[in-house]
Amino acid sequence: MKKIFLTGKIGVGKSTLLDRLVGTLSLSFGGFRVLPIIDERQLKGFKIRDIETGEEESIAYFDEDFLIHPVVEGFENLGVKSLKNALESKDLVVMDELGFLESEAESFKRTVFEVLKSDRFVLGIIKAERNPFLDEVAKCVEIVEVTEKNRDNLSQELRRIFNGTL
Repeated sequence: MKKIFLTGKIGVGKSTLLDRLVGTLSLSFGGFRVLPIIDERQLKGFKIRDIETGEEESIAYFDEDFLIHPVVEGFENLGVKSLKNALESKDLVVMDELGFLESEAESFKRTVFEVLKSDRFVLGIIKAERNPFLDEVAKCVEIVEVTEKNRDNLSQELRRIFNGTL
């Protein structure tokens, strides 16, 4: 089964490409998305959203000095739940996105590797940075860099891969 993670610069269109792609596949899917928390036009943190249920939990907040602080419980609760549910009942597990915030979320990280070792298709986004967790994930998946030049063509190519025509 294909396990592909997109990477690239911030704002290049990774999440847009992922959204466009999963909506056109002939596979059932679940998993999670990471979204900004914006209050009065200011970025306050990030939340995780279960793709299937729409349930959300905070996974990070910014303090008064704009330093980011992880909320490990969000990963350990909703992150684990969304991955396990998708693993049990879906063809494709979506992980948008993996980075550094989950460094202390041990149960979440174990569940990520459980998914990666499974017979499920996986489509995700991985931050273009190095840490022990991301380095281990990178060993288990195919990494595809999204650029402004290739992002439009990648959608068709990835659709063919996941629909089994490549």
